[in-house]
Amino acid sequence: MSEITLLERPDGVMALREPAVPPPHRLLVLLHGRGGNENSLWEFTIHLPGDYRVLAPRGPYMKSPGEYGWRPTIVGRHASLEDNLQPANSLLARINGWARENGMGEPRFAVLGFSQGAVLVYVLAHLFPQRLTRAVVLSGYPPRGLDLSDAPLKDIPFLISHGTRDDIVPIEISRDARPMLAAAGARVTWIEEDTTHLPGPKVRQAIPEFLQ
Repeated sequence: MSEITLLERPDGVMALREPAVPPPHRLLVLLHGRGGNENSLWEFTIHLPGDYRVLAPRGPYMKSPGEYGWRPTIVGRHASLEDNLQPANSLLARINGWARENGMGEPRFAVLGFSQGAVLVYVLAHLFPQRLTRAVVLSGYPPRGLDLSDAPLKDIPFLISHGTRDDIVPIEISRDARPMLAAAGARVTWIEEDTTHLPGPKVRQAIPEFLQ
């Protein structure tokens, strides 16, 4: 496994791990939760296939030193689609800028998001479904005002996990995604575990196989 490199770019900090094998390569994007950073989700990539180039952007909003988010903190309510439109568009622009500089054009990619980052996964699926190859959604929810039922997601695999004792994001609003994705034709693997907000052992074991 290659080392992780920190990229301090004009459009924001990213961490990158290059593939361990020759081309062709696939791209996986990691989206941390509120209070995380570009180093938060590497534990989920330990057993991935070696042909993945893994890119982990840092959210642009600093909560406190070393802790970042994708949008300003919203107190007292869960986020709406409108709250996440600018963050999602800005994120894709950052991915595209880095990819073009590395001769990749505007690639399709897999995405893994946790909590606030998982909310962004749903918004990316709404805005840019043609760019996603597969998606991992950990402890997230579709934001208010988002309906994915008519999105062109046919046969795109989604792995969605939530803890039944999550006291930060109630599992009921996570479950709202399931009928939407089914209507859109996505292939959904759904995991509920007896855990709180942090992903449990069952989904941790499922991620490497899902990203094969």
